[in-house]
Amino acid sequence: LLGSKAVVTFGLGTVASGLLWLSSAGVHTPYPTLLAMIAVLGAGMGLAMPVATEAIMGSLPRDEAGVGSATNGTMIQVGGSVGVAVLGSLLQGRYSAHITTLLAGHTVPASVSTIIHGSIQGAFGVAHALGGPLGHALATGASAGYVSGMHVALLVGAASAAAGALVALGFLPARGAQADGDVHAR
Repeated sequence: LLGSKAVVTFGLGTVASGLLWLSSAGVHTPYPTLLAMIAVLGAGMGLAMPVATEAIMGSLPRDEAGVGSATNGTMIQVGGSVGVAVLGSLLQGRYSAHITTLLAGHTVPASVSTIIHGSIQGAFGVAHALGGPLGHALATGASAGYVSGMHVALLVGAASAAAGALVALGFLPARGAQADGDVHAR
């Protein structure tokens, strides 16, 4: 049996690989390829999360299991929220910069510019209302800006997962989940 260190390190490495692969996706990436990319990401999370949770819970005395569980749950929620906020901000910042460049030299009402900068759905709505070559150019440019932002966010996520794998490799105990029979008896 593999120890916690090996499984969590491999799982986070797989997450990093999945995010890195997903960062290569574009507007025309076929759905089966996207599904495979997301499956790799999910497999990595499926390997890392339960074993990391067991490593946390297994290191605590039985009478502190509630506190350990609550702390683990809180860290998952906070980490997920901060991760979404940081990666979402990176994506939106890159998208907005791309849109600013796209609109440079064009007279666009402030309210319309706000809609286009606010989200890709807003840009698509404006592009649809404009129609013709100008609408097509806006939709294409908005798609390119979104994909560019997605690439940056996914690369940062991949780097974070790789850093987590290194931390697990360096600091997580190497013992198996059931190394001494009852992990909660310590």
